[in-house]
Amino acid sequence: MIRNVGGEPVDRRYRRLRIRLFLEGLVVLVSILIAFFLDGWREDRRQTRELVRELESVERELERNLDIVRGELIAVERILKAGEDLADRLGQAPNDSLVEVSDTLSWLGAAYSPTLDPSLGALDALINSGRLARIENEDLRVNLAGLRDVFVDVAEDDRMAKQFTTDHQMPEFRGVEFLTSLRRTSDEFIRAGQRVGQSPQEGQITLPVKTRGEIQYPNSAKARAILNWRLILYTSARSELLAVEQHLQSLMNLLLYELDTDSSG
Repeated sequence: MIRNVGGEPVDRRYRRLRIRLFLEGLVVLVSILIAFFLDGWREDRRQTRELVRELESVERELERNLDIVRGELIAVERILKAGEDLADRLGQAPNDSLVEVSDTLSWLGAAYSPTLDPSLGALDALINSGRLARIENEDLRVNLAGLRDVFVDVAEDDRMAKQFTTDHQMPEFRGVEFLTSLRRTSDEFIRAGQRVGQSPQEGQITLPVKTRGEIQYPNSAKARAILNWRLILYTSARSELLAVEQHLQSLMNLLLYELDTDSSG
């Protein structure tokens, strides 16, 4: 058997050297894997914290949108009530070319046409960041991804009613004296809300519409038909708004549960 200077067999010496090199390599490999694991764990924690912050922003945005939808509902309810009262007044005197009604009733029932304008900046940021895919709850993930389309659909009847008012109803009033009164009522009501940082829809909740007097409202068959069609559009808008109100509330419940889960985890 070949021995080295110290008397240890060469084969044993090489075997010990191979074992030492193997262990050193194993330590290096394990150290690298641990480093990768720690980096991945830290990145995962960072992504989770970012997701929680973004979801909290989305939750505040959903609360804001729920307020906007409820304000829109109140506006549409008042428009419908005024429009129905106005239609009744006109229908009671079908042979009169003009019918005396309050300027407030005319404005709410014939002129005021709010439009739903939701806030979706936080939701867009969540989608664009790519962190929406990290949400484990599939219902929440899918509903957040499709929320913009929901608002587009629910705003369609609202938009159609406003467009119908602009294109068909207002031209019937050209040259009529009460338009000046209606514009004054509209400006005062809308600007009053803007001065306190509210949309006209939100202002509907607390701000009354001031009545300044009676006006002579045109009462042609065409004017009555336009008014009735406008009521149909707003009735449909009310149904859509009620549905989106429930949708937003359910979405908020899912989101709050997700935030609680992320916080506890």
